[in-house]
Amino acid sequence: MKEERTNEKSIHKGPTRLIAGLTTGLISTILFNPIDKALYLFSAKNASLLSLETWKRPYQGVHHAIINRTVSYGLYYSLLDYYGDLFKRRIGTTVVSSSVNNDLFGKIMPGIATGMTTAILTNPINLIKHYGWNSGLPVVPIIQTVKVQEGLIKGLTRGLGMTISRDILFTVPYNVGYQYAKSKIKDPSMLIATNVAISCGCTVICSPLNYVRSMKYAATCYKQNPKAYQIVKDLVNAVNELEGVSKKIRYISRSFCLGPGTLRVGLGISLGQYLYERVLRLISTKLN
Repeated sequence: MKEERTNEKSIHKGPTRLIAGLTTGLISTILFNPIDKALYLFSAKNASLLSLETWKRPYQGVHHAIINRTVSYGLYYSLLDYYGDLFKRRIGTTVVSSSVNNDLFGKIMPGIATGMTTAILTNPINLIKHYGWNSGLPVVPIIQTVKVQEGLIKGLTRGLGMTISRDILFTVPYNVGYQYAKSKIKDPSMLIATNVAISCGCTVICSPLNYVRSMKYAATCYKQNPKAYQIVKDLVNAVNELEGVSKKIRYISRSFCLGPGTLRVGLGISLGQYLYERVLRLISTKLN
């Protein structure tokens, strides 16, 4: 009887994780799409966050974002969960020098696997979403335009390498930090606050890669495909033209969306993690 219950839990675990992730993505999209759109225009087009124009049509492109966020969150948290269990089971057969290294290995590898998987699967959706924010076009015309400009495969994989690098660079320290905090902090509100800080720190670390990716996406509307080094070179030149350290710092912070963008990601990831675990627990309770 005990074995049957264990098998039944295993059967439900995969779909339960995915449903919890998809639900989290849908709720997060509805909450954060106006902020995401404004921050993208702030970073890619130097729009002012205090301008009403930046906040007009807050749900423009939301149908792209719903697909993107629902799928990406549905994958992100459920894959992080899945890979975490997978590598924990594999640790027993892995030659690692100490239990500390075993524990670290069990946190780093899920971060790498999750970052790579989600980047590959969601990059086309991200590109379409950003194009929609710039142009206001629906999905089919965007795909047709990209196909004419670059070819379908090449067009939809624009920025993929940068997305993979960014997602791995974010997810590895995030998973290590969050799992450690979760093992030490029992108060839910304190854990959420700590996770916001962890997420913000990881966002700062990978913000240069996110800037390059956003610029590559934005260039799609202008039938351009700048190389990463050219984007970085243009940024360095623009910074060097400014006089004064404070102006240079403000320009870099604005370009990398540090400040409002950092806080948004921190809140989004932390809230998403909390929602995912609550929904997962709720669904699991109902199934059991």
